[in-house]
Amino acid sequence: MLLQIAAILWTLVGFFTGSVTIFLAGGVACIALDIIKLSIKQLNIALFVSTYILCYMLFGEWEGLIFASIILNTMDVIIPRAKEMAGTLLEFDKVD
Repeated sequence: MLLQIAAILWTLVGFFTGSVTIFLAGGVACIALDIIKLSIKQLNIALFVSTYILCYMLFGEWEGLIFASIILNTMDVIIPRAKEMAGTLLEFDKVD
């Protein structure tokens, strides 16, 4: 997960600073993580394909693929934390 967060941050830093090299390095790392998650069946193939196709159509060639990988990796980082926070909030409601 630390590698995943680092790859997302590198890509975003490269995008917002205008550094193509950093953007590509973080993007390639995100894509590699997506392929690894897909190969160990931790990522839904329909979500993978639809996200990559949609971003490719919206943003263009390689930028679209990098943005798709950022979206998938960000969702993979945020969703488990949101579920954990929701469970914690429900526990606080039961105490009252």
